[in-house]
Amino acid sequence: MRERQSAESTWQRGRLSGKRSFLSINDNYAKWKPVFDADSVNRQANGSRGGQLFRNASDPNELVILFDWEDLEKTRQFAQSEDL
Repeated sequence: MRERQSAESTWQRGRLSGKRSFLSINDNYAKWKPVFDADSVNRQANGSRGGQLFRNASDPNELVILFDWEDLEKTRQFAQSEDL
């Protein structure tokens, strides 16, 4: 599991099983979401088949995304990218 924290946000990334992974984020959703959406082409190019985004009803800035990937090795390479 990979974790990153800054003054503005905290996130964790990990693998569930097979070709599924998750990203847990606590950030300013209004600022984060457009950046995430703009990166969809990059995710697709690296094998993402899409995902599901869940927001905490009590804290809308806390969310979890479940991703589905075509290829486990491409997923690993993407997850280790410094561009994320």
